[in-house]
Amino acid sequence: LYRESDIFVAPATRESFGIAALEARTSGLAVVAHASTGVPEFVTHEVDGLLAHHDSGMVEALARLCNDSALRSSIVSHNRGQRPAFDWSDHLWRAEYAYATAAGQVSDSPAGAPSMLSARR
Repeated sequence: LYRESDIFVAPATRESFGIAALEARTSGLAVVAHASTGVPEFVTHEVDGLLAHHDSGMVEALARLCNDSALRSSIVSHNRGQRPAFDWSDHLWRAEYAYATAAGQVSDSPAGAPSMLSARR
């Protein structure tokens, strides 16, 4: 369905992260979501999609993307060409670093985490 679509609407207002919206964003779709959810962690307004502050704003955002083909094309093109930062290559080392820090095994900055992991490989 994502291949046949251009827009993904995430209407939930109590979404802690928005895994379905991230999946849609990663698949290249423009995302419309509430700004008060976790979606703004990976969707920048007018870059990866549109963020709204209330239900009527969601309707306006969806209508805007449907009617403004240049904006829709720009967002879809960006999303198809740019992966969000939320993938395994970015987060595995962060999780391991957090556990190592909590265990008291690491005392340097997060920038040192990738070298810590590569030294153990």
